[in-house]
Amino acid sequence: EVKLNPTAAFKAGKVAYPKSEIMTFADEKVPVFAKAFRLTQDVTLAKSVKPGDTVVVAGTLSYQACDDRVCYPPESAPVSWTIAVK
Repeated sequence: EVKLNPTAAFKAGKVAYPKSEIMTFADEKVPVFAKAFRLTQDVTLAKSVKPGDTVVVAGTLSYQACDDRVCYPPESAPVSWTIAVK
């Protein structure tokens, strides 16, 4: 899951996830991403943002890793991008 921190400089769109695979863990079927994948999310800059401005888009990626025997505790990692407005 990706959650961007809201600011007045941009509006975040919906995150697009790739199609997942279904695997069985402890008799439970769960969707997983077993290969490299990309998440995408549109960001619309506010009208108040002008050429020459920089906008920092920051948030958190939350995930849980599993192998063929165990699922590890959920983790979170910060993410951020700096956009130079032209």
